Amino acid sequence: MDARTRLSARVGYRSDSPFEVSMTFFHGRTPLRSWVFARDLLLDGRTAFAGEGDVFVWPDEEDGTDRRICIALSSPDGECLLAVAESDVDLWCRRMTDHVPRGSEARHFDMDEKLRQLLR
Repeated sequence: MDARTRLSARVGYRSDSPFEVSMTFFHGRTPLRSWVFARDLLLDGRTAFAGEGDVFVWPDEEDGTDRRICIALSSPDGECLLAVAESDVDLWCRRMTDHVPRGSEARHFDMDEKLRQLLR
């Protein structure tokens, strides 16, 4: 079934999980689903097709002032295609990389501690 609806999303980024972005989607005030995926997908997908598996990101090829970034999500429960204003994605990515510049993620991530937590 193909259906269109307007959703809002809360996008999250934490410097102690510097390789990932989270998105929680809402219909009105009701949370629908949360996704966590690599921040590089969002950063790279602004200018070229990026992704594999269950998340893909790419710029809409349509010319004009209302450019969009497309985000395709797929799970065993279904699929979703999102279209987000390019200016909103660019602003959010700029804030994220101001906080943790690309290439410096490892300085904010304690791999030894994560391994200790996993091996407990």
